[in-house]
Amino acid sequence: MTTNVSIDVTREPDPADVQQIINGLVEFNTLQAGSEESQPLAAFVRDADGQIVGGIFGKRQWNWLFISNLWLHADLRGQGLGAELVKCIEALAVESGCDAVHLDTYSFQALAFYRHLGYQLFGELHDCPTGHMRHFLWKALIA
Repeated sequence: MTTNVSIDVTREPDPADVQQIINGLVEFNTLQAGSEESQPLAAFVRDADGQIVGGIFGKRQWNWLFISNLWLHADLRGQGLGAELVKCIEALAVESGCDAVHLDTYSFQALAFYRHLGYQLFGELHDCPTGHMRHFLWKALIA
């Protein structure tokens, strides 16, 4: 690579440029740790009409599951459905070759919920967003 380079800063990056960065990083990661073989995993709660009223979504990458989203309609919270969704995606992750799971949650979301399910805190960001905290948790899936 040449030393004659420039830095182009933008608030509206071209998706093709962003994809080139992603492709370069994936190529580097593959050389270091093997193929990511990323796979989406999910479980949904549907009402009698088949409408989604809750669910959990994540991604298996290498031997870890990352839970990115868990949501239940307000009327369904506190009934054990959230714990059941977590249990379902954890089982699916184990079947898919995962040894562990990680996630993040905010102080106004579900820290106590995840700790109750056996997740361990490994990091925090203070004032993210302002006045709140972002918590990072993990859990082993294979004893």
